[in-house]
Amino acid sequence: MISKIFIKNFEIFAHHGVLPEERLKGNYFRVNLSIEANLYQAAQSDSVHDTINYAVVSQLIQEEMALSSDLLENVCYRISKALFREFLAIEKVNISVEKLRPPMPGKMESVGVEMEFFPKR
Repeated sequence: MISKIFIKNFEIFAHHGVLPEERLKGNYFRVNLSIEANLYQAAQSDSVHDTINYAVVSQLIQEEMALSSDLLENVCYRISKALFREFLAIEKVNISVEKLRPPMPGKMESVGVEMEFFPKR
C-alpha cells in the first residue's frame, strides 16, 4: 500500500537567491511537498507514531528554509535529506520551492523548481 502525505502552499519568508540583495532582504517562498510511504500500519492503528507526522515535516521544512542558499535546487535537496533521515519509511519525496514575486523584469507570480528524490538504500 502506497499513500501520500502532503503539504500544499506553505508560504515562508527566507533568504535564498544568487543576488546579494535577495539574500540580504529576503523574500516569500512557497513550498509544496508530497511524500509517498506505506501507511497501512497507521491506517490500522490510528497512531501518530505509525505515520509520517506532517507537523514534524513542517518543522523540518522551516529549519531548512532558514538556512540561506544560492539555488532553490539546494533547498529542495536539503529538505529531502532531512526527511529521509527522520522517516525511514519514505519511498519518494516530490518537492517544489517557488520564489514569490521574484526581482526580475516582467510581471510573474513566481519562479521555482520541482524535484523528485528517492532514498539511498
